[in-house]
Amino acid sequence: MARALKHHSSVESSLENNVRAILKHVSSAAVNSSGKRWQEDLRYDMVQMIYSSQKTVSDLGGDNDTIILSPETCDKLQNTVISTLRYAGMEDRTNNITATYEKTFQWALQREQSDMQKWDNLPYCLENSSQMYWITGKAGSGKSTLMKFPPGDASSVQVMDARIITPSRWEAVTILGAHRQMQTWSEADLKSSLLLAVRSLTQAGIYVSFFIDGLDEFSGRPKELISLVCELLEIDVRVKVFVASRPWVDLQDAFQSQPSLKLEDLTYKDVKDYDTGRFAGYAAFSNLRRCNLAFANQLVGNIVSKASGVCLWVKLVIDSLLAGISYGDRIEDLQRRLDFLPSDLETLYDRMLKDWILSIMCMQLK
Repeated sequence: MARALKHHSSVESSLENNVRAILKHVSSAAVNSSGKRWQEDLRYDMVQMIYSSQKTVSDLGGDNDTIILSPETCDKLQNTVISTLRYAGMEDRTNNITATYEKTFQWALQREQSDMQKWDNLPYCLENSSQMYWITGKAGSGKSTLMKFPPGDASSVQVMDARIITPSRWEAVTILGAHRQMQTWSEADLKSSLLLAVRSLTQAGIYVSFFIDGLDEFSGRPKELISLVCELLEIDVRVKVFVASRPWVDLQDAFQSQPSLKLEDLTYKDVKDYDTGRFAGYAAFSNLRRCNLAFANQLVGNIVSKASGVCLWVKLVIDSLLAGISYGDRIEDLQRRLDFLPSDLETLYDRMLKDWILSIMCMQLK
């Protein structure tokens, strides 16, 4: 009883101090500010107080620190929260991912499982009890393109129409109407809010799937990212996580027991179809092919073999060969050009950059 009275007295004192601070602010702001500016300042300062306070409704003896929001308020708050998560260039990565070439990657979503199949069945993992799937492969092997493929192929999307918000700081922002003054998200805030949101969704019976591309490209230590993935998976069996990355040692150690596929081992047919299709759509190559069918077919086969499943390498090399055709190269010239190009993607980029710099220097000398 004594502890309760002491706690009540402490809360009362805190409230009194806050009221005094508010009245002092109002009296000074009303004198020094014009129009409604002082009201905005007051709102902001009140939100700041609530942000910095460790007290919640539960501290006052209540057993529920939630409030029910109207649909209009919820929509407004939702848009405000989303706007704080946006940043410049947010959509660049997704928009820059090349769309799948005609009928490529269809094998990944085939439900029939053959004994010779070299990968764990992706549709089965999407639809059944497996919580995680790891897509790994070399740089440029098409991981991002494949990661964009399953969400775009989904036949339906479940949307939760939630109207209850529990964190007390959202209550403060909503009650005061100070949406524009929300603080910048810290990493800890982002993580705790993500885990809370996922937990709330799964408790409502919603299945949540994450498609995380380029796990090896994020800043920070790999073990922290792996830990976050594991925390998501531990929330509920309704959570599924699909990640794509190069086969870094830390990631291999963490995910090697999970269902997976190694992309460059599985894209031979896709690369061949892309190779054949690009050349077939170029009239000048068709003319060369009619004159030397065997050599032309051999060239296409050599490209596929040298690519080692790296789709981006194939695109860059075919662009180079088609440019050669436009300059009058023969099939033999194209083969020599192919032999000259390095099979490693990074070395190929380096060679192309040097050639580009050299061409600019030559143009300047003319």
